[in-house]
Amino acid sequence: MAPIIKTKKVLKNPLLSRIQMNLEIIHPGMASVSKKEVVEILAKRFKCDPHCVVPYGLRCKFGGNKSTGFALIYDNVEYYLKYADKFTLRRAEVLPKTIARRKGYKEMKRKTKRSRAGDKNKIIKARKIETRQQVIQAKKEFLKKVGV
Repeated sequence: MAPIIKTKKVLKNPLLSRIQMNLEIIHPGMASVSKKEVVEILAKRFKCDPHCVVPYGLRCKFGGNKSTGFALIYDNVEYYLKYADKFTLRRAEVLPKTIARRKGYKEMKRKTKRSRAGDKNKIIKARKIETRQQVIQAKKEFLKKVGV
């Protein structure tokens, strides 16, 4: 049986070009509902691109059969890329996941302690993981992949 999604407290947020809502998901006989299923159902209901739907905070209620959560539906993919947080884009695999290692941080800290003035800035810039240009490039590649 397909899960039933009830939307509550639906708000239109024109400043961020999105619709915000609380979700109540009823799924009898199922352990829980995947985010992909939620995205498909909401995209059909609101007649939008599945890439614009962002469900998060889904939690199963004790005893099963019911889950709650939140969802954001952006007006189009460009607004999604413009206003969504970086961690949300990484979760959706739009941006590449970057892993900052603890050892690298410790090495940078040690080197900056031993260096002076301008050399510190060079060391810190060398440590910088992701530049703004790389983020913009990743967003452009995603738009090409989606076909917008």
